[in-house]
Amino acid sequence: MLEFIRNWTVNIVVLVMFIVITEMLLPKGRMKKYANLVTGTILVIAVIEPVTGLFGKPFDFSHSQAAASGRIDKKEIEAASLLLEEEQIKQTIRLYRDRLIEQIEYQAQEVEGVKDVKADVIINEDFNSPSFGEIKRIYIEAEVSGEPEGRSGQDDRGGSTATSGGRSASGGKPDTVSIPGIREVDRIKIGDLSIMQAEQLIDKRVEERLSERITNVFGVSREHIIITQVAG
Repeated sequence: MLEFIRNWTVNIVVLVMFIVITEMLLPKGRMKKYANLVTGTILVIAVIEPVTGLFGKPFDFSHSQAAASGRIDKKEIEAASLLLEEEQIKQTIRLYRDRLIEQIEYQAQEVEGVKDVKADVIINEDFNSPSFGEIKRIYIEAEVSGEPEGRSGQDDRGGSTATSGGRSASGGKPDTVSIPGIREVDRIKIGDLSIMQAEQLIDKRVEERLSERITNVFGVSREHIIITQVAG
């Protein structure tokens, strides 16, 4: 027992002296930090191994290192798996959203009076939510086609004079007969107003048909469908 303690003490003293000399010779910097780590590990092994040998179980450094390495690898794999899962979820959300936009644009273009359309959508992207993937709001920019009836062929009414069917004695322009008691008034232009009202009526009908189509197909309430019309 005394021989064991003496050998153990001598080994530790020699190892400590070697570590001190090594630290003195190495320059300051990153290399010295690595050297301190290595020499410190060797010193710990030199102190622990004889003690474990007394109980018939020598210290297995390689086994300990492998176990520690296994724990590190497991954590790295778990972290990488989480990152991969998050990236897959984001990619799935992007594909799902793009597909929804395509379907919305297709359904909108099937509506009578819609010439072209661009759509956007907001969905619930919380993977842990029970309503994950639910459509929260739809934005549609529609170009309306068609012109209201009555745009062409407008007839201007006005004039306060009447012409007689006969001509003058010289064979020139028809005689103009003034009607007494009738005062000439300014012409009232109602053509532009009627066209504007017709356009608004057409746009309103297209918007109603478009909202109804999107609501029926995608199950989104009308207050969550924002439609903007642009001139065709």
